[in-house]
Amino acid sequence: MSLHAITLAAVAVSQLVPAVALLRAGRARQAALAMTMTSLVLLLGVALEAAGHQQGAERSWLAAALLLGPLSLVLYPVARWREPVDFLTVVLVGAAGSLATLVPETAETMTFLLVLVGIPAHIWWRLEHALADERRALTWMALAAGSSTLIAGLVAFAAGDSIGSVAAEAFFVVIGPAMYVGAARSDLADARDLIVPVVTYLTTAVTYLALFVGVAATIEELGDGATPTVAVLGLCAAVLAATFHPMQVLLRGVVDEVLFGVRPDPLDAAGLVSGRIGEDPIVALRAIREALVLPYAALRVDGEVTVSSGKRVTHTAVRALPSTTGATLELEVALRPGDVALSAADRQVLDIATPLLAQSLRASALAADLQHSRQQTIAAREEERRGAAT
Repeated sequence: MSLHAITLAAVAVSQLVPAVALLRAGRARQAALAMTMTSLVLLLGVALEAAGHQQGAERSWLAAALLLGPLSLVLYPVARWREPVDFLTVVLVGAAGSLATLVPETAETMTFLLVLVGIPAHIWWRLEHALADERRALTWMALAAGSSTLIAGLVAFAAGDSIGSVAAEAFFVVIGPAMYVGAARSDLADARDLIVPVVTYLTTAVTYLALFVGVAATIEELGDGATPTVAVLGLCAAVLAATFHPMQVLLRGVVDEVLFGVRPDPLDAAGLVSGRIGEDPIVALRAIREALVLPYAALRVDGEVTVSSGKRVTHTAVRALPSTTGATLELEVALRPGDVALSAADRQVLDIATPLLAQSLRASALAADLQHSRQQTIAAREEERRGAAT
């Protein structure tokens, strides 16, 4: 049995075990069934190669890679057949994978359409429209599938032989476990905390690989086709390596903004909050949300939400407010997409906002008490007048 077949058998097992676990847990059933079929077809290819049927083995591996595997991704975590985009994507993936399996000559074109266009576009659309639980599962799957595909492509490009292809295929063993964690155990960790550093590193690596190849090709061209020496290539690598970390820092901000939106400037946010917090708690909460670009903010008294602004999401943070009445006052704010905790800048702004917000609450309570007292006084006078009249 070849090393290629052994690697694909490992990939098959990495799909089969999480698929069975998902089916037992009753999660992502359609995707789990597609994962099960993917692993079984991969193992069928391994058995056919062991029996000497190389053509049948390659056809089986092609069906698993371009038909069943992509279907498991587009059906994850829940197949919404009534959604036109989801339904159309499943049809197109099924048609492209079937064509590649039946006509192997089209496999390269279908791979380009599926891996670089169809599936990424569908995942991006689902991330934009999915609910909180589905978005967490999709984040795990997108992180594993995207990073493993990119790394596999880099390894195959760098090695360029059968060993490189085998090494590239080995990275796909992470997809199945990631899909299980996303659908059944997303509380183990927050995948958002991994997205920005992973995407930043991979983007930087691809950029510098392209730069290094371009520099080497330019030197070869200038040298009349002579291959650059090891010393020259080492010098080029050293120069590029010196700028690797600065490029990562620069790209991290760009990737964070592209994936999760603009983060506010803390000084501007603090000024906006302090200038707009008045006697109305709703206006104060709206000012905090707009200043920090938060999806939700609420005031809680003894654990109960009394005033809120925006739409509540899964990930929130709670800060205590100073209280003079004995009640427990808290400010609950939702985290921005991509954040797993409040940043230092956010905490600094809230350190300024919470005393002002507490003052706003006290002023609002005093105003309510004063209004109530006035109403009682008016009611008492009316009662006296009615008594005097009788």
